[in-house]
Order: sequence, then structure tokens, then C-alpha cells
Amino acid sequence: MKKQTKIDFRYGIDYTYDIEKNCGARRCVIETVCRCRTIIDLELQEIDFDNIKKTILNTLSRKDSRTKDAIFLYCLERFVSRYQLTDFEAIIRPGYYGEEIEGVYLTTENELQKFLSLQASKDWIEFILIQEYGYLLDHLKDRTWESNISDLKDITLGNEYRRLDRDCIEFYRSELKEGRKKTLSCITDSNFRLVDGYHRYTASLEEERKTILTIRPIIPR
Repeated sequence: MKKQTKIDFRYGIDYTYDIEKNCGARRCVIETVCRCRTIIDLELQEIDFDNIKKTILNTLSRKDSRTKDAIFLYCLERFVSRYQLTDFEAIIRPGYYGEEIEGVYLTTENELQKFLSLQASKDWIEFILIQEYGYLLDHLKDRTWESNISDLKDITLGNEYRRLDRDCIEFYRSELKEGRKKTLSCITDSNFRLVDGYHRYTASLEEERKTILTIRPIIPR
């Protein structure tokens, strides 16, 4: 079996560091080339989630149908949205001119590879919902899923209270305002009762959108 190459996320993580040199002690002046630089105070600062997703998608074959599957892309975005800076580490290695950044890698890559090994919408949805909520409702198990543009007014919320993050809502509103997304998406049950995507749903309402992309189980005939 071919060994899986670790994914380098350096272009999805903003980081800073300083350089120390001691050319006199390392004879760099004599050699005319400085090879003594040492990286210090390396700090990961911010996650660029769009570039994280692009980096992951670039590891898949161009022929992989998942790269254009709305359900997979939704689940990938939900998966990636849980990442924090503590999930990444930068690796320093010796280079020709001294120390350099080898790459930035996930400390939890096994979980990502587990997700990427899944091939069916049923498995993607179940994986994401369990990851997000810790359990899966019985009526959502072993279902086949479809994605369609639906009227926002057809979505129901149920009676449970959910605390929403205003910054998250504003982020999704900006996605719509600035044209990065034509429509947002959510997961519902077969009766259009919202299961996942409360922030996206709320952002769509506040932006007075008429539709939303729903991912819902296909009702057996």
C-alpha cells in the first residue's frame, strides 16, 4: 500500500518568526554564504479556512467526483471549520542557508484521512453530524441524501433553543454580500426541519434571501 504523504498546510496558516545569526562563530564570513540562521519565536497566528479547504481538495484526483459534489463540499467545510491553531504544528528543518520551515502539518491528520476515505454521502453526513453533536438521530441513520435549492420559508426550526454566535452569522452574511457564495447551505430532515446550519440559515434570513441549498434525506418510495 502506498504510504500517505502528510498534507502541508503552510499556505492556509499565517505564521511569523524571527531569525538569529552568528556568522562569526560559524565561519559564514569566510565562506561568503551565510548558513547559520536559526529560527526563533515561531508563532502560528491565523487560519485561512478557504486555503485549508483548497489544500485538501488539491490532494484529491481531478477525476474524483467529490470535488464537485455539493454534499461533500458542505461536509468538508463543516469538518474544517472546527480546526483551531492548536491543531497545527510547524516543523523546522536544517537547510542550505540554515534553518527553514519544512511545512505546517495537522496534529490530527488521522481524523482527516478517515474523513477523506469515505465515499458515500451517507457516510459524510453521519461523520459530520456525530463530530458536531456527538450523536446521530435514529431517523437520520443509513439514509441516502440529496441536495437541492429550497425556499427558505419552507425550513422549520423546531422548539429547541440554540445559542448562536453573532460573529459567525456576520461572517456568513459577508459571504453573501461580497459574492463569495451565491447561496448558503444547511442540513434538514426529510420534512425540512433544520438539523445543521443554524448560523447559515439565520444569515440567509437577515440578508433577505429567498432560497437556501438544503441537504436532506431522500424519502423512500
